Amino acid sequence: RKLRLFLPRVVSSVKRKVCRMMHHPASQKYSHHRHRLVISLVLLLLLSPPSPRSIFKHDNSGGATFVSALKYCSADNDEGDIMNNGVCPDRNTCCATSQSTTSACITQTAKATDDGVCCSDNDNGIPTGCAPGFICSLLRNEHDDTMKEYVCEKDDSNEEEEENKKSSDEESMEKQPRYHLCTLTKEQLGVVHGLSIQHPVRWSNLRSTTHNLKDFDQETSTTTSNLAYFSTMGSITSTSTISSHQSTRLILIVIHGSARNADDYLCSASVLPHLSQHEYDPNSILVLSPWFLAPTDTTNTTLSFPNNALKWNDVGPIAHTFRYGANDSFFNKISSYRAMDEMVETIMRNKDERFPLLERIVVVGHSAGGQFVQRWALTSSSNVWGDDLETHLQQQQQRELDELRQNENRHKNAVQLRAIVANPRSFAYLDARRFLNGTYQLPPKEMMHSCPGYDEWEWGLKPGGPLAVSYISNSLSSFHSKQQMIDRYMKRNVIYLAGAKDDTTVTASCEDDEFQGRSRLERSANFYAALNILSGERGESVRHVRLVVDGVGHDHTLMFQSDLGLEAIFGDLFLEEEDYELEVDVEEVEL
Repeated sequence: RKLRLFLPRVVSSVKRKVCRMMHHPASQKYSHHRHRLVISLVLLLLLSPPSPRSIFKHDNSGGATFVSALKYCSADNDEGDIMNNGVCPDRNTCCATSQSTTSACITQTAKATDDGVCCSDNDNGIPTGCAPGFICSLLRNEHDDTMKEYVCEKDDSNEEEEENKKSSDEESMEKQPRYHLCTLTKEQLGVVHGLSIQHPVRWSNLRSTTHNLKDFDQETSTTTSNLAYFSTMGSITSTSTISSHQSTRLILIVIHGSARNADDYLCSASVLPHLSQHEYDPNSILVLSPWFLAPTDTTNTTLSFPNNALKWNDVGPIAHTFRYGANDSFFNKISSYRAMDEMVETIMRNKDERFPLLERIVVVGHSAGGQFVQRWALTSSSNVWGDDLETHLQQQQQRELDELRQNENRHKNAVQLRAIVANPRSFAYLDARRFLNGTYQLPPKEMMHSCPGYDEWEWGLKPGGPLAVSYISNSLSSFHSKQQMIDRYMKRNVIYLAGAKDDTTVTASCEDDEFQGRSRLERSANFYAALNILSGERGESVRHVRLVVDGVGHDHTLMFQSDLGLEAIFGDLFLEEEDYELEVDVEEVEL
């Protein structure tokens, strides 16, 4: 057993040494040793046991995290059902389809340990399934037999199991919507693409690392790292995929939660174009799923990763630092928010050649991904938003104005950028007030004294907090005042999705628990009410939209696939007021 654990580490160490030797500028003096090292490496590879296809572990934040790997669906499951020979994301449940080489996939939530339930009936040709503990059910309208509702009902067959579930913290629901299952290929789920991001680095720092030395540019003293991502239509930078992207009208970028299951998010989101009743042809929608890797995610997996894949610390100084804009863990140079900027800017730079019909980019995140999207939308100064032109023009010489304006118009080019924030645990507030006893007010001094960081980053815009983020300080310093950043955020296209059943009490820190609300649902209502107050104080109506999804808890698939989730992604919620008016009931804040 010790040998099985030790050998892969030896192999990894030898790999790094060989790579450094092969690519080091002074490698000529080692040339007579190369053949010996290569032979040794081959022998170690043959001796070492194959890596497991997946691994499940727990982090110090108390939540489950996954290390993803491609799951090959076997010919049959434990019950003897034919599952076909397709692929699914790691820890998903495989279901049969009418195609012998394709399997449908049931998503796996963080707390679930059992397999999901495959349903035998399809919803408009799309396979369906239920979460563990539910059974497939079909409800018919008593007045119109042709109207059917595909649902999952609680399985009461195991009374002891049900009693245990009632005593747990998970929400107890008698009925919930069905999952609409994805059917993706090995090329879509098994290929991790890389988005190149250049950044400065010293050669003396680089040569002592495992970074690929071939990517170092001696003239500019820069190197290239890669943001890992999955895609339903291949690489967004390779010349071989240009023709397949010509008809793309909408690009949907889904941000995973703390489980870092980017493949599962791609799977769930790939079904959305087929569920939408809007004008988009499913073939005109590209789905991307960035993978904000942790340092351990590229080990013990069958997947291959791009060179110099970017990674972010997942345990310190706080859990899952990517969601708050932290710099990468290797060079400490690239913020996760800058990586997001690079992705949308790469899309726009290649628009004329690759995406000539593009109309909209939607960035949607759930849970920790929702925290990421809200804070990124607040602090990002990417020109793709199309709202920073005047601010930055003020800082330029007069002779540069025309050129900058032309560049901005070319980047914007009628493409709308939309951010959707779903079920986050916390928000970054825009001022120091909070809802206390039903009133939006500054907290009493004793509360602030007992929790002094409540308005520091990640919970507010004040400097400090447990995580130093240069991206945030640089963004704030580009404005004359913090109010300018707030004004910019209030004008952006942002939608908040809240699950009506995501009302379980969550506890993490005083900054969350004492100042933002009891549950994710309550925290969402509080934050949106604060936006309404801030807008009213300026004599304006809030531009942002909040939608509450009935019958859904903390589940990214059901949130995205709901009618309101589809409306948030594909609908026209941000037309000019004289052309479109959306009536949204603002839920009263109850503390």
